[in-house]
Amino acid sequence: MKNLYLECGKIINTHGVAGAVKVENRCDTPKILASLKRIYFKNGEQYNEVKVLSGSVMGQFVLLKLEGVTDFDGAAALKNTLIYAAR
Repeated sequence: MKNLYLECGKIINTHGVAGAVKVENRCDTPKILASLKRIYFKNGEQYNEVKVLSGSVMGQFVLLKLEGVTDFDGAAALKNTLIYAAR
């Protein structure tokens, strides 16, 4: 069976103190990743959906503001997390 999700980036750092994350892009262009309305985190064999509140391109990286991540500590906890998009 074909995988329903495609790896599209990796959270590499926080950005600011309001919970934004800096993402290493693994899509064709950073603009594609910044335009996603939802991403997924893999937990074992399960993929958990997270709503993207905003996305912007910063050079070769993407800044994302994710639902439920409201402060620096929440963003820092996601460092080194791979993110996925639905195919």
